[in-house]
Amino acid sequence: MDNQQSTPQCFCVICRNNHAFDLPVAILDAVSKSNLVVFAGAGISTESRIVFPWTFYEDICGRISVDPRKGPPFADVMTEFCSRPNGRTELLGLLQERIQYVRSFPELYDTAVRFHRELAGIWQIKEIITTNWDDFFEQECGAMPLVMDEDFAFWSVPRRRVLKIHGSLNNLGSIVITRDDYEKCTASLASGVLWACLKMHLATKTILFVGYSVTDEDFLQVYNAIASGMKGLKPEAYVVTLDTKSKLRFESLGLKPIFTDGAHFLSVLKLHLVEAGSVIPATKFDAAFDLLEEMNELHSQLFIDWPAKKHPDVILCAAYQDGLIHALQRMRRNWRTGEYSHECFISQKIQGYAELRKQKSKMRRYSDVAYIDGYMNGLTYLLVPDSARKFIPRYFVFGSEDQPRTLSAYKRLSRHASKLHPAAYRYAKKMVPLTHADQDGIEVHHSPFLL
Repeated sequence: MDNQQSTPQCFCVICRNNHAFDLPVAILDAVSKSNLVVFAGAGISTESRIVFPWTFYEDICGRISVDPRKGPPFADVMTEFCSRPNGRTELLGLLQERIQYVRSFPELYDTAVRFHRELAGIWQIKEIITTNWDDFFEQECGAMPLVMDEDFAFWSVPRRRVLKIHGSLNNLGSIVITRDDYEKCTASLASGVLWACLKMHLATKTILFVGYSVTDEDFLQVYNAIASGMKGLKPEAYVVTLDTKSKLRFESLGLKPIFTDGAHFLSVLKLHLVEAGSVIPATKFDAAFDLLEEMNELHSQLFIDWPAKKHPDVILCAAYQDGLIHALQRMRRNWRTGEYSHECFISQKIQGYAELRKQKSKMRRYSDVAYIDGYMNGLTYLLVPDSARKFIPRYFVFGSEDQPRTLSAYKRLSRHASKLHPAAYRYAKKMVPLTHADQDGIEVHHSPFLL
């Protein structure tokens, strides 16, 4: 499939690698079925040259006076460093310092996680395999890490997962870095739960390798171990790479190369998914987060502009605003998990809250009903067309068919609250002294629970 993408006009250090490419139909099909697994290497993280001017491998080579240009194997270099007194402790400390250095500079960190952030909104990609030690997939994609065989007890938890086959910096004992570590890792792959999981994925999923060089010992060891375990079976697999010179080498491994930047590849893939209506575009989230800032300001002024002592129904308006704000807050916190990029997921959530609203209405829990209306409108904000967003109510009065969007409209409508819904008004009036809203400066808050 031709992605109809022209050659990029920007030739900065990042965009110059955004080469045009044909997006395989098989990848689109695999994504649509949630059947695409990303196998990520160090090239999409801190080891990219656009993040650090030197790799961790080159750094360690320099510390033991080894010429990296002669290409000594990664594992052997790390083994030699660890042979020194307290070598392994020092090595892992240097690795932690490297990751922390990236974290301490927002510009470096934003560059290091470009790939992760592009992946975050593609909710159909639910499983990631990586040899990387950092926790960027956990932080940026909401992925649950599976590092040890024991972690697979949580396999059924309905979350995006990242299989960290070379360990994690959050569990230093799990790090695979020396020759001995690699050999133990290969041995465990042959019999452990992790190996069984990898084998299952390679037998049933479309694999997308990103961030690897064909000459990486890391890559070759893992891929050859897997290929050997598959006994000659070569499932469909792709590699996104900038290494055009290794085209034949990749193909000899059974990989179909796509020559472009990894983050750019995902951005183009996401554009196709947005056009197909299967992924909610990022612009929707930007608008939702703008609404959150607006609602925070309106909410902080509500009881100042319309005191509960004179207008008890303001308590229900506050509950509505709390629901709207909480929906948007949770969206901002969790959008990277991909769940809010899935229109069907949001629609099902809204339907669930609509049923709960009926129950609360029968129970005459009017504060909860108002809260639910606000929460549903927060979710709806992602689904409505851009032109309809301005019609999402900012205020709420029980019994009104046309909820107000401005403070002045709310005040006019609020004066008739006792007639629009007498039962809700009486409920609010009783709540005022119980919540101390009759005291100046007191705000009533609906917690994010519906008991």
